[in-house]
Amino acid sequence: MNRKKIAPSPALVVAGLLLLTMKLMAQDPVKLAPDKLNVILENDTVRVFEARLKPGEKLGMHSHPKSIAYFMSSFRLKSTFPDGRSVIIEKKPGDILWREPVRHSEENVGTTDLVVLVLEFKTFNPSEKK
Repeated sequence: MNRKKIAPSPALVVAGLLLLTMKLMAQDPVKLAPDKLNVILENDTVRVFEARLKPGEKLGMHSHPKSIAYFMSSFRLKSTFPDGRSVIIEKKPGDILWREPVRHSEENVGTTDLVVLVLEFKTFNPSEKK
């Protein structure tokens, strides 16, 4: 029996790889590391979680919508972006940070536990009136 081999078109292969890459790059941090992140509150508008990373621990590539981070410990963190660029972030208890949507991986490069409370906005429309 003569079977004809059918190869997927290059465009289809590229589209599939692009979708897979986007899915992998946009992972939910809570699903990525449920042992390090604890959801405290979640509804249609926000999600609030506590994140804890011990020295040397990493959190793989993930994304956040617009969010506010309230830091509950002093720490030193390396944040790496999809383009390979990295920044070192140092915070102390009581510091607050506003973040636009971000995609990054994180590593606690300090000597103390990182403890942060994150409030993610699922919807964000400051002009919306009720």
